[in-house]
Amino acid sequence: MGIRINKVIGYGLDDVVTENGVITDSRINPDSPLLTGIDEGGDDYWAYLEKAAEAGDEDAEHDLLMWTAFGRDADTRWLVTHQAECGLPNVLVVRPVGFPAWRRHDDPIDYQEEVLRDDHPDPRVVRPLGGLHPFNGQHMDVRTGKRIEGTMVNTWRRVVNSTSENEESRLAALDLLARGLGYADHAEAERFVAPFVPHEIRHVCAWGGLFTSEEVCLQLRPLIYTYWA
Repeated sequence: MGIRINKVIGYGLDDVVTENGVITDSRINPDSPLLTGIDEGGDDYWAYLEKAAEAGDEDAEHDLLMWTAFGRDADTRWLVTHQAECGLPNVLVVRPVGFPAWRRHDDPIDYQEEVLRDDHPDPRVVRPLGGLHPFNGQHMDVRTGKRIEGTMVNTWRRVVNSTSENEESRLAALDLLARGLGYADHAEAERFVAPFVPHEIRHVCAWGGLFTSEEVCLQLRPLIYTYWA
């Protein structure tokens, strides 16, 4: 265990295949510069977004407009966290450009909270069920990656996370909500509904050639990752 605490939030995988600390997962491109950190890449990233927007990618155009309006810099340093030696080798986390606060280390409050835990402060990963702010409450169908519109999906998620003395009524309500979302029943919704992977994350992965196919992005889930280094 290291002496400095690191905390990362983002969208990632917690089932990465490695061998002796080296990624051997067929879904991940081992030559991606995102795995070793990109010191300078802001201009290149914006050029990628501009080209994508010119080709008709409305989400890339939205990203450009949003970051221009908010005056954010394209912070492309350490967009991907994978710590095989100090952390969990099976965990890989991606953060969006423009969200540098999603990765921090040696924070004194984090340190104090961690050392007061009853258990040994080993590295760990937690999956937030509803996504990460400001993308929380957004869901997708994992088969297509398309966002599920409307508010019914959030009602379904709240009932999923709730408890009830009448479990039969709760399950009936879940089936009813699932059918309203276009699924056969709750079991099918559970299989195919997941927190939406933001386009800001998808653009980072495509720009840096992180994965061997676009479909891998749909496997990413919101994660809170803690490790010491």
